[in-house]
Amino acid sequence: MNLYIKKISFFLLAFTLALVSCDTEESFQITSPDPAFTLQEPGISSVFLNFNLPANNAFTITWNDELTGSSSYDVEMSLDDAFTAPVTLGTANTNSFSISVEDLNTAIRNAGAATFRDIAVYLRVKAGSVNSNSILYLVTTYPIENPQITSPDSTFEVVLSDITENETALSVEWIDPFTPEDPSTTVRYFVEAAAAGTDFASIREIGNTQELAFSLTHAELNDIAATLGLEPETAGTIDIRVRSVIEMTVGNLIRISDPITITLTTYETALPPTLWGVGAGMPDAGWGWASPIEFSLQGTVYSANVNLSPDNGGNFRFFTDSSLQWDSPSYNFTWYEDRGYTIDVNFVNANDNDSNFQFVGTAGFYNMKIDTASKTITLEEPVIGPTVSPWGIIGSGYNSWGAFEDAKFYSTDTPNVYVAYVSLVTGEIKFRANNDWNDPLGEFGDSGADGTLDAGGTNIAVTEGNYKITLNFNDNTYTIEEFSWGIVGSGFNNWGTDGPDAKFTYDYVTNTFKVGVKLIDGDIKFRANNDWNDPLGDFGGSGGTLVASGNNIAVTAGYYVITLDFENGLYSIVPSDVLGVIGSGFNNWGADGPDFSFTPLSNNIWVAEIVPLIDGEIKFRYNEDWNHPLGDFGDSSADGTLDAGGTNIAVTTGNYRIVLDLASSTYQINKVN
Repeated sequence: MNLYIKKISFFLLAFTLALVSCDTEESFQITSPDPAFTLQEPGISSVFLNFNLPANNAFTITWNDELTGSSSYDVEMSLDDAFTAPVTLGTANTNSFSISVEDLNTAIRNAGAATFRDIAVYLRVKAGSVNSNSILYLVTTYPIENPQITSPDSTFEVVLSDITENETALSVEWIDPFTPEDPSTTVRYFVEAAAAGTDFASIREIGNTQELAFSLTHAELNDIAATLGLEPETAGTIDIRVRSVIEMTVGNLIRISDPITITLTTYETALPPTLWGVGAGMPDAGWGWASPIEFSLQGTVYSANVNLSPDNGGNFRFFTDSSLQWDSPSYNFTWYEDRGYTIDVNFVNANDNDSNFQFVGTAGFYNMKIDTASKTITLEEPVIGPTVSPWGIIGSGYNSWGAFEDAKFYSTDTPNVYVAYVSLVTGEIKFRANNDWNDPLGEFGDSGADGTLDAGGTNIAVTEGNYKITLNFNDNTYTIEEFSWGIVGSGFNNWGTDGPDAKFTYDYVTNTFKVGVKLIDGDIKFRANNDWNDPLGDFGGSGGTLVASGNNIAVTAGYYVITLDFENGLYSIVPSDVLGVIGSGFNNWGADGPDFSFTPLSNNIWVAEIVPLIDGEIKFRYNEDWNHPLGDFGDSSADGTLDAGGTNIAVTTGNYRIVLDLASSTYQINKVN
């Protein structure tokens, strides 16, 4: 029974389904998804834009377009999901798009992003008027806005003064649109200067700070302007900019402001090699130029033994160039007072309409010092230094047996011991007193060639070179030893490979060695006898102090007088006008090489030793420049007188010692051999 019931039930169910199937046959369909325009979601939604890799891809997006059939797409970005202000990043004619780190960063910054980290950036693709869905990236950007100098502007002008050298002359202020969001991020600003109009080809860093301002004193700004080539006492311009360095773990991001151009009038800081005292207070000089008192510079100190008197008003002042005489720049009492000098009580302001010095102390001889470093002017007991002895060197090895004055010996700390520093040529020499074979003190040679001084003895054979010769009359001996100090370095002779060192000449008045020299940019040192291995060694230095085997001394191109003071362990490198020999008789009027430089010694004496001349003519000029303000010298009357712009001087072949006496406007050209 149950079996029949089950069969009947199955039949009825099948019949019912058949009826339903017949009723719905015409409306039954199998459907496909609607066409879509879909931008693919990124696998990584955070993007860090690395400024060190600006050309790298920031990201690549892809999309499927089953809707528009377009062959051109615009990719848009917005900082909000409503795309209130969409920015077009670019176009594509395929279903993908890439953008570089730099381009994306610029687009985000230009869109007005207020922060730099995790900026919400929405992207969509547009085909005509149809937009895809949008996707979201969180992007960390970097700043592109540069610092901007707000003060001063390019109308700024300042006259710098050494009277107010420690006061502020310039304050540079700027704004920076970038504010670090990470406390560990450091932003450092470098204030830079360059000669105006050079596009910062050569940069001088003024200073650096983490603040938004930086100030310079008159002295600091004057030094910067000088290194950039501005002439003292003349208005000139320099460019200034601010370079920002954002220090981050991935590297440093550099941004640079637009420059400004400022106008400066600088002051002279180079110390003249000599000051000349003139006036009634220095009776050996008086108010004239026949015998001005010479104050030589050693390191940063001018000094001289001087006779001072309160008589006739006791007034005087200092001049910087005896050749210009009254037209020379000069310094009076108020010049030093205004610059903060502490002045000895024996000097006061003369109040004589020129504010000269007035000596009000006890008449007598003093050692007067002007210390430009400590800014003091002091009087002390006179200094007893080397003096000229009666003894000299004569011979074919020096002056052709008396053709001109014998080489001088000078006193030493030991009585009856004398020293001479001399350049000799191959030949013979003897020692005699007072340039006279018949002087009662006699003349000496060496009959046994054993270093003994023999009265009337045999001539002493010598070879070409530079020597220190010592006479010791305590035991009647002498020594002749190779001796010279010279300048070596990339700043002069390519460390000795391009020629001999620049030789120093002894100045007995100051007990120093001096040389006039033309340098180039580089480093120098001082060494003995053109030899790094000489027992006398070599010297470097710093800040005017000589240091045995010390550091190289950096120099810049120019003309200098350099002084070595071994007694006090000092040196000075002073920019100066340097006279030289030029002519067809030496360097083909400059076409075949530099002029032969003179060395200025005390008392306005200039010397050039062993000058190789040929048949021709010569003149003397400053700094290898015919247009130099101090002019050039010849001899219009052929009488040994220096004439400004005078006639060429005829010379014949040979080696010469040339001496110029600018105080008396005379010269000597002495043929050695």
